[in-house]
Amino acid sequence: MLKAELISGGYIKGQPVIDDLSFRLEEGDKLLISGENGSGKTSLVRAIAGELPWCTGILTVGSTTLHAIPHWKRQQTGMGIFMQGAEVFPRLTGEENIRIATDSGGKALLSEMLPWLTDRLPLLSQQTFRGKAGNYSGGERAQLALAITLASKPKIIVLDEPFAGLSGTNLQAVARTINDYNNEFGKAMILIEQNIPVATGMCNRKAILRQKKLFFG
Repeated sequence: MLKAELISGGYIKGQPVIDDLSFRLEEGDKLLISGENGSGKTSLVRAIAGELPWCTGILTVGSTTLHAIPHWKRQQTGMGIFMQGAEVFPRLTGEENIRIATDSGGKALLSEMLPWLTDRLPLLSQQTFRGKAGNYSGGERAQLALAITLASKPKIIVLDEPFAGLSGTNLQAVARTINDYNNEFGKAMILIEQNIPVATGMCNRKAILRQKKLFFG
């Protein structure tokens, strides 16, 4: 489903943060990638998303090569990407954020996914959800960012530390939603995560990013 061949990249040309990474993600794969802070995990996600300033190598989803596709169009290839920091549109309400995410699928997609997400993420049934996302707490923003990622029903999800800073109800809700999504809609997942006890039970493959390289276990 997703194939990476000799991916190198970074923020300054010729100074790679990740170097010659190659891997395949087949249908049903749920790959956990761990590593120390600064090892290049987020850079790998940004390479997949098309947001790394300098990147070489070949990335394909199915038969589609991503090199020439700008980051804002990569959702159309069937990918959903959760960026570290839980990126949302802060001036819009929670529902407006999700409406934008489902825009390509129209009202039918929104009417399917909004109730599905509301059943699993506590934020969506709270009064807070009607306010501007810029006023949300960190846990609420993480829930909304995950809802945005999943709302378009991507086949492949790439999640960069979705559990960062979460505990208790927020952590349980986010983990449950990811598991339920993979069971019902998702075909493959890359999970970048430091919370190894939670993440391990969600994945069938593991790799460590170290010294700019991926090592599979």
